[in-house]
Formats: sequence, C-alpha cells, structure tokens
Amino acid sequence: MKRMKTEYNNNESSKGPSNADAFSALETAMEWYEQQSECYPTQLLLLKRIGNFAAKKRSMDRIRLSEQSRIRTVSDPN
Repeated sequence: MKRMKTEYNNNESSKGPSNADAFSALETAMEWYEQQSECYPTQLLLLKRIGNFAAKKRSMDRIRLSEQSRIRTVSDPN
C-alpha cells in the first residue's frame, strides 16, 4: 500500500499511515461495509468508534500544526 503524505501528520520519524490517512481509510471502509448484506450493527459500531478515534487524533494534529505555525509567526515577524 502506497503511503500518502498529508499536511496534518507529516512526521518523518513515524511509521505507517498518518492519522488523516487512517481516518480517510476508515470512512471508506465504513461506507463499503454498510453496503454489504453481511453487515452486522455491532461490527459497524466498532468501525465507527475506531473512526471517531482517528478523527480525534487528526483534529489534534491540526491543532498542533496551527499552534506551531502561530508560534513561528510570532517568533519570526519577518
């Protein structure tokens, strides 16, 4: 699987997909799973909980990136 780079979690030292990539993949998986005749509500709920976890992590990345950008702007007024 090709790793996609994102603007939210582009940490060179981390391995595996970013939080944004995980969230996107889980959204796709949930859409696919809901269309299957074998879709069980408990399994779908688990996917949604994992998706919520990825969304929370993605949101934290965005906040961190925004804070880092703000700090750089304040410390370097040029």
